[in-house]
Amino acid sequence: MERVEAVPEVHPCESGVASLEVGEGEEGFEPLQAGDPVVMVHGPQEGWHITGAIRTWNTEDIVRLHYTVTVPAFDDATIVDQTYRFKLVPEDECGGTQPALTGFIVMDELTDDESIEPHELLAYETVVMRMHLTDDAGVELVETLEVQAVPDPQDLELDP
Repeated sequence: MERVEAVPEVHPCESGVASLEVGEGEEGFEPLQAGDPVVMVHGPQEGWHITGAIRTWNTEDIVRLHYTVTVPAFDDATIVDQTYRFKLVPEDECGGTQPALTGFIVMDELTDDESIEPHELLAYETVVMRMHLTDDAGVELVETLEVQAVPDPQDLELDP
């Protein structure tokens, strides 16, 4: 029997390599895995959004972020297209986070019918969250993650 030794995982801080992780969260960074559900939040002003978040290591603390969400089942139509510039919330000596990245859902590429709401067309569809970060030193990082768009619980209550 061959003996396999566990190799300790190197923390991104120790590697010195810049990296980016896609997540969600209003109050703090919550990691996401492929296939995880993300809520299409039905806001108080009757719009919808998908809240993203990022975690970085070994980047400058001032960053520009282009956040998009596309829908593969609809010819990769873009439903979220937001650009931000902000200072990361320090997490440790080499990392930072930014929660509460509001990605407003726009349905223009999906339908001309303005009466159709996002939860009616996109519920349980696979969507691709993409974060393209550039820091003040010019470091560029891109991460994508396929997740499942799920209706806001309040929208489920409205459906017959």
